[in-house]
Amino acid sequence: RPPHGTSSWHDDSERKWAQLQAWRTRFVAEHGREPTVWLDRFSINQESIEEALVCLPVWVAACHEFVALCGRSYFTRLWCLVELYVRVEMGGSAETIHLLPLRSGATTPAALRAVDVRRAQCSVESDQHHLLAIIEGSFGGASKFN
Repeated sequence: RPPHGTSSWHDDSERKWAQLQAWRTRFVAEHGREPTVWLDRFSINQESIEEALVCLPVWVAACHEFVALCGRSYFTRLWCLVELYVRVEMGGSAETIHLLPLRSGATTPAALRAVDVRRAQCSVESDQHHLLAIIEGSFGGASKFN
C-alpha cells in the first residue's frame, strides 16, 4: 500500500520537493526500495471534487503511511486539514503519520494546537461551505475536529 502524500498548493514547491526527497532517502534506507506514493493533486479529478470527496476516506485509509509536507499555509488550508483528520479517524497511528516541516516550527505542538478549522480556507468557496457542512454534520462539529 502506497503512502498518501499531501501538501498545500500555496507552499514553496522547491522546499516541498527537497523535503519529499529527504523523506524518500530515509524510506529507501529503511525499506531497500523506492516508495510508491499516492499524491492527491494528481490522483483526484480536480474538475469533480464532489465525487472525489466521497472516495477520500477510502483512498486515505488504503495508504500505509500519510506524508504531509507542512509549510506556512498547510494548517490553514481546509482540504489539508480534512485529509489529515480523515487519516486519524480511519485509524492512522502516530507512527504512520509523517508531518514534514518546510519551515522551522511548522509542526510543533504549539503550532498544532493553534489550528482552527473554522479559519481554514479553500481556493473554491463552494468547497469551503461543503467541507465545513460535512465537518459539522459528520465529525461532531468544528470543536471536536480541532
